[in-house]
Amino acid sequence: MGDVLAFKAGYDPEGLLRVLVYLQRLETANRRLVRRMMSTHPPAMQRVMFLRPLVARLKRMPRGRPATPSPQTGG
Repeated sequence: MGDVLAFKAGYDPEGLLRVLVYLQRLETANRRLVRRMMSTHPPAMQRVMFLRPLVARLKRMPRGRPATPSPQTGG
């Protein structure tokens, strides 16, 4: 899952959650616009409910570091 990979790379695990909470507020204010923008994604509320426990688990894990190029892999 992208959230776990982002966390392992050193990103804030709550970042996506904050964006989805914002989208959830937008859905309330302008449901049609947000539905059009996010038509290929589950509703924000559903994603927030899924992410909250995941973020709580990630916050208990050791923090990752941004990836650095490896001489063995060349990238």
